[in-house]
Amino acid sequence: MKKSTVGIISVEKPTWFPLEDETAGFPTYKAPVTIGTAVSINPTLNYETSPDYGDGVVQDQFTAFGGAEIALTTNGYLNKVLAELTGGRMVGGGVLRSADDITPDGAFAYRRKKSNGAYRYTIFYKGQFLLSSDESTTLEGSTVSYTHPEWTGNFVDVPGVGYMWSVDSDDENVDPEVIKNWFTKVTEPIDFNGGTE
Repeated sequence: MKKSTVGIISVEKPTWFPLEDETAGFPTYKAPVTIGTAVSINPTLNYETSPDYGDGVVQDQFTAFGGAEIALTTNGYLNKVLAELTGGRMVGGGVLRSADDITPDGAFAYRRKKSNGAYRYTIFYKGQFLLSSDESTTLEGSTVSYTHPEWTGNFVDVPGVGYMWSVDSDDENVDPEVIKNWFTKVTEPIDFNGGTE
């Protein structure tokens, strides 16, 4: 098997799709919200393993997806984005947050640039984001120290669909329309036959 020498060199376009309805076979989502510009995106996939012991040793085991945690760092955010992601309310041009806020579910999409110029597109289908850190530091004379807000997302599996879909733009089996619309609508995972029956 040929080894891949293509690496990931950048991450871009963190986009949120508020969940509208999940009663059908595939969920529907509202219009996309650009969260900001990405500094880093770090998903951690968790799995739960249940061993079955017999004669004092493991005879079998079952491993299941236990959710994904996504650490997202952006260059900044708009108040309306904060309200959209956290369930806060826009009041007087700002965002009011309270203990009564209900964090909405949604899908999270982004892309990573590969060293060959192509992109790897990824979407998580259902989860929530919270603003976990919004540190600021003072100016020290003429020295500027940039700080970045940090978001924490928790994502789960969508029964009958899955929890994550990832495709490469240079894969011959990828529908170019899916790539074109990645950040405008959430697409159900499909096989592409290149236009042939």
